[in-house]
Amino acid sequence: MKALLLLHKLGLTNLSDEQVDKYYQIQSQVLPALEASADSLPEITDVSLKKALKNEQLSLRYFPRAFANGDLACHQVCVVWCVDNQHADYEIVFRQFDYDEALNFWILEQAITEYRHKFSAQESTLRPYLSIQIGSSCLYSQQFLARFDALIHQYDIGADDRLELLVSENALTATPELTESIFAGLRKRGVSVVISNFGAGYSGVAYLKRLPIDAILIDRAFIAEIDNPQSEAIVDAVISMSHHLGLKVIADGVDTEAQWHSLANKDCDMLQGRFITESFSARESANQLAEASANIKA
Repeated sequence: MKALLLLHKLGLTNLSDEQVDKYYQIQSQVLPALEASADSLPEITDVSLKKALKNEQLSLRYFPRAFANGDLACHQVCVVWCVDNQHADYEIVFRQFDYDEALNFWILEQAITEYRHKFSAQESTLRPYLSIQIGSSCLYSQQFLARFDALIHQYDIGADDRLELLVSENALTATPELTESIFAGLRKRGVSVVISNFGAGYSGVAYLKRLPIDAILIDRAFIAEIDNPQSEAIVDAVISMSHHLGLKVIADGVDTEAQWHSLANKDCDMLQGRFITESFSARESANQLAEASANIKA
């Protein structure tokens, strides 16, 4: 049996009922089998992921992001771990994880290779951005920018490649001076920088103001409760503040038509979530995205 296991939070090693409700979305037909095998689920660590990579169990999928008018804006990378289990084979989809430097650079190289192949025939100005999460252990490693420069040289990456790096608000663990220096270095290299999970961490507005970034991605927890007056007020304030700071705003977790229209009417710049379409592999046809875009515009 094959199923999609979508993790919103990671680092969990079993599937209690409480954790399922809070952290996971699982296809109903596989849930009983996974609950029965909870004790044998793999521990999610850098070591286990490196082993999965060595065993060719890791691959990439992409979550689309669209402008409010329905035009495709970006593809965000996620890592898929195909797990063999005695009760059920299933996939773990990592949208966010604090990968170490080696894993993060494998993701970068793999995504750039797949993306160039998929969009090589498309004019650079029409290509959607490629968005890749960078963990704090990778971002703040001493060799990060040096290794990134080597990657740029190896793949001849320029502004036309429209590369975006996502850094979780919770990953901003270093001093503002160091973070500012790294972000400035990335933007100097033609890379867009986006703070994700905004609202879930503890960085202050003053900290955000000084960082050389291009956009913020509102944490999906606020989008899920957009019909709640308090959550809506927070979203309104974040959009207004960000625009006054010259930043674009992205809403994550837009899963319903009502959420889409609500955020589009609030002048949210870009939106991503299952309302657009489910994630897809690089091998899958672009017709899926064209159909999704047409449905949104309709």
